[in-house]
Amino acid sequence: MRTYFTFLFILVLMSQSFSQDLENIQGKKAVSISGGLSLNANFYDASGIEQRRSPFSYSIMGSPTLSIYGITFPFTIYYSDEQSSFSQPFNQYGVSPYYKWAKFHFGYRNVNFSPYTLAGHSFLGVGVELNPGIFRFGAVYGRFKQAIAEDSTLMLDSVLYRRPIPSYKRMGYSFKVGVGNNKNYLDLIYFKGIDDTTSIPYKPIEYDISPGENAVLGLSSKVTLFKALTWKTDVAVSLYTIDIAAQGFDEGENAQSDLVKFFLKPNFSTQILTAGETGLLFKQKFYSLNAKYKRVDPDYKSMGIYYIQGDVEQYTFGSTIMLFKNKWITTGSIGFQHDNIYDKKAMRTGRTIGSCNMSINPSQKFGLNLQYSNYGISQKSSGLIENLSDSITIHQISQNISVMPRLSFINQKSTNVFSLHFGYQELKNKNVLNNMSSDMTSIITSLSYSYMSIESSLSISPSIFYNYTEIENGKLKNIGVSMNVSKPFFKNRMQDGLSISYNKNYFDNQSNGYTLNINGNLQMSISKNLKHNIMLNLSWLHNHVSKDINTELAETKSFSEIMTTLSYNYNF
Repeated sequence: MRTYFTFLFILVLMSQSFSQDLENIQGKKAVSISGGLSLNANFYDASGIEQRRSPFSYSIMGSPTLSIYGITFPFTIYYSDEQSSFSQPFNQYGVSPYYKWAKFHFGYRNVNFSPYTLAGHSFLGVGVELNPGIFRFGAVYGRFKQAIAEDSTLMLDSVLYRRPIPSYKRMGYSFKVGVGNNKNYLDLIYFKGIDDTTSIPYKPIEYDISPGENAVLGLSSKVTLFKALTWKTDVAVSLYTIDIAAQGFDEGENAQSDLVKFFLKPNFSTQILTAGETGLLFKQKFYSLNAKYKRVDPDYKSMGIYYIQGDVEQYTFGSTIMLFKNKWITTGSIGFQHDNIYDKKAMRTGRTIGSCNMSINPSQKFGLNLQYSNYGISQKSSGLIENLSDSITIHQISQNISVMPRLSFINQKSTNVFSLHFGYQELKNKNVLNNMSSDMTSIITSLSYSYMSIESSLSISPSIFYNYTEIENGKLKNIGVSMNVSKPFFKNRMQDGLSISYNKNYFDNQSNGYTLNINGNLQMSISKNLKHNIMLNLSWLHNHVSKDINTELAETKSFSEIMTTLSYNYNF
């Protein structure tokens, strides 16, 4: 209860300081509203396969923005029947009004304080962000998870119905206090989340889900030196109780320290985990250098983050060079990563990631992009198990090469662009003892031409492509053509487009059918001021498979799908 009163008191103080800034509203328009509203209806049908979506669905999306004497209130609205299995349609409403250095949040919002504390997790509640001068302040409070009881019916998962994963109602709050600006700042962040054990009638039986509690303390900083060197750091410590109902500590046990008890009541399921990263960026006019170090404990988590990869230590180095008035730009990076940072696993997996991109544009007519990347993964024994056989370890290398030249011819009547893409990918297993069937070689090529008339805005883009993939079980090959055409009419009040693609499929040099895809769209403005628009999208897919070929690698069913979307858009 003390936390709630403190939070309310902070909001009152912020609203008082916010109201003082409203004295400078003379000359502002009293009330105005702008934004957009979209109504969508989707129709679907399939033959030859099980339907992969509902035959009919609809959605309503809106982004109205209300302005009152210069104070902006941007709303977001989304309503759909796609989540009807939760006993009510999926809907979210939220608004984040702001004026100068003050911003408030109401409804469904997501806020980012730091990558290891509160990082974009959606919540239903209230919040505020204030940046007056050098002071930085933020606070949020709300529901981070909705209570969902376990589905006790006998309905099985299908394309049209998915049993919801049960969860406890989760409430949380977070605040940020700091000083500085975008170039130099120091922020202290705190996040607290707790599940309501009474929010669902009983603990889920089929799912291993327990009510938890979490407290995270984080530090985020950025320092700019000599206008060229930037040092950025984010670190956090997370106290996470996996199960509130787990056995607690006996009185007087050392594990239950006074510092931990200040943030939450620990028990035998409580974890103390850390995560952090720090990086340096040195930037000059023609080049830049950067280095970054990242370390995340195994199973690190925060209730303010959806997902983060744990048990990882990573070093990354990169550079960018710009020559000849930015006509030649080269970027490169190399990174080293491994898990098992506490040597508690039998194996340690290491990854090496290197890439280089080069963009060469000597003139308006010619350009060339080159890309190369090398990804390696390997394992070695951590020493926990003696005489560990090399036959179960992994040692793989993946290389990717991409070459993309282009020619452009532009005049007063039209633009003509010829482009070629060649890609080569290779995956090799270097461990000869385990004989894993993971080797793969892939070649992707395409040649395209794009024409656009400046006078009529007619656009035509034909292309041909060839894809080849070789693996241990066979060779896959696709050869095809595509065509895209678009043309506006009635002084751009009507836009239409048509795209057709056809590709022939082969397996071990034997024909295995074809795939035909046709997409059409029509957009028409039904008012002179272009505020009211109607859009129609039609997509038809037909996949034909030869009956005399039946392998695990190829789809053995011929099928067709048709999808239609009718939309009404209103801009105001």
